[in-house]
Amino acid sequence: DSDGSMVSTGNAISIQIRAKPSPVLLQDTLYPRKGAASDSQTVQVTAQYLSPSLTLSAFQISMGTLTKGIVSLSPLSLSLSNSACTDSLCAMHMLTFLLPPSPDGPDLSRDAGLNVSVNGQLLGTLTYSYVSASTPTLVSVSPSQMTTSSTGASAVTVFTQNFPSGGCYAVSCQGDIGAMSVLFGSSSLMWSAADTGKLLAVTFTPAQTSAAGTVAVSLNATSTRLGRYSNLAFGFQVTTPPAVASPLDGSTVGGSLVTITALGWGSVGARGSNP
Repeated sequence: DSDGSMVSTGNAISIQIRAKPSPVLLQDTLYPRKGAASDSQTVQVTAQYLSPSLTLSAFQISMGTLTKGIVSLSPLSLSLSNSACTDSLCAMHMLTFLLPPSPDGPDLSRDAGLNVSVNGQLLGTLTYSYVSASTPTLVSVSPSQMTTSSTGASAVTVFTQNFPSGGCYAVSCQGDIGAMSVLFGSSSLMWSAADTGKLLAVTFTPAQTSAAGTVAVSLNATSTRLGRYSNLAFGFQVTTPPAVASPLDGSTVGGSLVTITALGWGSVGARGSNP
């Protein structure tokens, strides 16, 4: 298919013919790209260079599975990003459709191939990642950072799911903990754990440090129920506290000695003065 234009200059005629680009599925626009294998998910993707007059009924979507063969999916909506567009060259369609929970089960992580067709012709393929519902997961850390002056004194609580084993919350994740260690950098820490709904709260006090930066933290545990080892790792941000000046005020004449205390700022490598 093509379109063209004609330009006349004196007795000469110039004809320009431009081939229309083929319709394409923009794989990078797939959102979201992954989700829990136990959950259904509405996803969206953008297609380019399709006829602006297309309707939702023209689309067919299928997914390959490991145990159920080819599964047909349900298109939900189709919208044209530019309602004034009347030609495929300017057409950008957003297609949304429903992905079911993984037909291969909630405990299997896998990449599912999706085929999107228009009127029976393959438009493109996509990849959606199902994540096992039993995978140990770090949910949140509170507080998310700490000053050097607070390390060694203030506690941190890490909320986890499916740790130390998938589905442990059905009985007790706390009761499922066998041997466990919490490492803050190279320091092994004391810890406590408690069930909170479907989450496990692990609390510890970071080792005292005078250096700011990101510290590697890891939780390592063995499940008594399954006998499996699990590990969760993350970076914890340690920051410098603000400097404190004393005294806070003085004479406008000047000449007063001011002491600035800055914990965790490292060694003083230079001195300066301001008259």
